Amino acid sequence: MEIRPGDPYGMKSIKSAGVIRPGAGGTTTCVVADRWGNVISATPSANVAAGCEGGEAGVTYGNRLASLNTKPGHPNCIQPGKLPRITLTPTLVLKNDRPILAVSVAGGDLQDQGTLQLLLGCIDFGMMPAADVTAPRFATDSYQDSFNPSAKRETTIVSLGLLTVNDTVSERTRDELARRGHRLKVTAGAVAAPVMLYLEPAGGMVFAAGDPAAGQHAAAAP
Repeated sequence: MEIRPGDPYGMKSIKSAGVIRPGAGGTTTCVVADRWGNVISATPSANVAAGCEGGEAGVTYGNRLASLNTKPGHPNCIQPGKLPRITLTPTLVLKNDRPILAVSVAGGDLQDQGTLQLLLGCIDFGMMPAADVTAPRFATDSYQDSFNPSAKRETTIVSLGLLTVNDTVSERTRDELARRGHRLKVTAGAVAAPVMLYLEPAGGMVFAAGDPAAGQHAAAAP
């Protein structure tokens, strides 16, 4: 009845001070690199409805295909050979055919927006993970909600014209955004919940970070 880390070699659970309990719903971020240069980026997520958490057996299900719905005429309706519009965007960036960057972001429809900003920060501005994940971010709410399959698409818009920005964005920039017509929502909290790692091509050093404002973290093992 507890969530505990496991030892895959000793085949036993490990109870420690790091024991956590899962909350209702939500998305998990995960980026990992090993000493041999193998890298994985994953964003496991399931929006399990209340009352369907697994019952006595404790077995639940993934339901992310809810984003690929069955409404006739809807752009995201299930069809053979069609890729769904889905929020999950675990990302690997390669250079000379080898992984150099891994990103995972939680936050529903903020995932694509957060991932793009992290990639721009690293690739275009040379930011390392610790600076990139804590840099000011923004997100628009002027889009169709990925979790609302209604064929009446005008009813699925989250909030037209609304732009959420961190309060560390300068007042001058916020004033300019408002002048251009955005409805601003300023927040001191994290905009999406990112983790990322960067693999130094020359020395093999791995740099990793998670946004502490979003409860994310990085760890290393010898």
